[in-house]
Amino acid sequence: LRIRGELDRVVVNECHLTFTTTNEYRRKLRGLVLLRNLGCPFVFLTRTLPPLY
Repeated sequence: LRIRGELDRVVVNECHLTFTTTNEYRRKLRGLVLLRNLGCPFVFLTRTLPPLY
């Protein structure tokens, strides 16, 4: 998609789960590291991240 110009960004919703839930979600999120090679921006969204973070 990136090569064809069809990928503008990667959006991850509910990113607060990396801080507030089990390691299962964190493990899956680490898979996004592989997507860094796409060379496009990442947008991490949340509405419920506690102020502590």
